Amino acid sequence: MIRYLLASALLLSACGPEPVSIAAVAPVNPTAPGLTGSKLVEEKSDLLDFTYGWPWEAAAIPALAARLEADLTRQRAEALATARADKDSRPPDTPFHGHYFQKIWLAHGETPPLLSLAAQVAFFTGGAHGNTTFDSLLWNRTADRPIATADLFTDAAAAFAAMKKPYCEALDRARVEKRGAPLPAQGEDWLIGCPELVKQVVIPVDADEDSHFERRRVLIPPYEAGPYVEGTYEIDVPLTDALRALIKPAYKEAF
Repeated sequence: MIRYLLASALLLSACGPEPVSIAAVAPVNPTAPGLTGSKLVEEKSDLLDFTYGWPWEAAAIPALAARLEADLTRQRAEALATARADKDSRPPDTPFHGHYFQKIWLAHGETPPLLSLAAQVAFFTGGAHGNTTFDSLLWNRTADRPIATADLFTDAAAAFAAMKKPYCEALDRARVEKRGAPLPAQGEDWLIGCPELVKQVVIPVDADEDSHFERRRVLIPPYEAGPYVEGTYEIDVPLTDALRALIKPAYKEAF
């Protein structure tokens, strides 16, 4: 399975008379060797710089490709409407900085029953700076439809409870590494607390590409686990025996 590496930066500033600066994301190159069948749409105008794409693993599944096409159409229409409204609402002497939207889906694991996809969504809508969120899509090949991550388990609450300790500990280690200093014993929850798993994007990942998921990855956007300047966090949680025991029989072969 081909992996995609997405290098992204969205550096925006609205302070002073200088224009907003946007460092464009490096998109998937659809003409690269081995990427035949991937989809990438890039459109740029004074209103909006728009990018949307998905890998060949998704393009090869008609129902999934149709779902992503519909999302592309919706996201483009909404982003254009937001940019147009922002421009029209500004006084004539107020500069308008074009908006930006990028959503590129990446394959994080492909097994006989399941395909795991996640997208990093970068956008700028006219504020002080851009922002980032995440989206995920777990496709059930047998039923030819998406399923929720919680649907993998016989008891989703127990599964998230089993993940909590290793997830929180790994997040704290990542914070210390980013900040270059130990975490304080006390502080605001969004700086040192552990964001609830059920509110984050959690995806199964096949890191060694053996057609079996061996970890769960928690994707945390800016502001959820630290200040904006820290960016995003990607926290991997190993698939322990306790978690394996909670996987529904229909999905056992994927893990």
